[in-house]
Amino acid sequence: EFDLNQAGGRATLAMRNGALDLPGIFDEPVLDVDQLRAQARWQIDGQQLRLQLDNLHFANADAAGRLRLAWRSSEPDASGGGRLPGVLDLSGSLSRAQAQRVHRYLPTVLDAQARNYVREAVQAGVVTGAQFRVKGDLRELPFRDPRQGEFRIAAQLRDVVYDYAPA
Repeated sequence: EFDLNQAGGRATLAMRNGALDLPGIFDEPVLDVDQLRAQARWQIDGQQLRLQLDNLHFANADAAGRLRLAWRSSEPDASGGGRLPGVLDLSGSLSRAQAQRVHRYLPTVLDAQARNYVREAVQAGVVTGAQFRVKGDLRELPFRDPRQGEFRIAAQLRDVVYDYAPA
């Protein structure tokens, strides 16, 4: 269901047995979706874009959980930096996940070496519950100073195989 105009809109989203194509966000941009439900709102105000997803519930073979997301385009910085990747306020939880697939969901704004390390180091296991939060201007990720933003993941794990120094 959609209700939109030139200034923005809102939508109720529901998907079964589909896929999301998110180029530029993840190394593997196409994510299979068994189930997805969400309420979405967006606003366009000149050069400023805003998006909010409420009560997003998702499930696929890799994971199941829920999240809340608010995103807006960045203000141009003094060095001429553009409005992307934007400012994010994301919080969510997982009720289950395959630990060896977690690397697929690390955004490309994280250093490629860090994403590759997670892919190689986490070889097996089950996430039985997790909470995550990312808040701040994504140009600053990873946040070196807590005043810049927050990146936090807390998880309960079982049967994990972890190679802390992969070849």
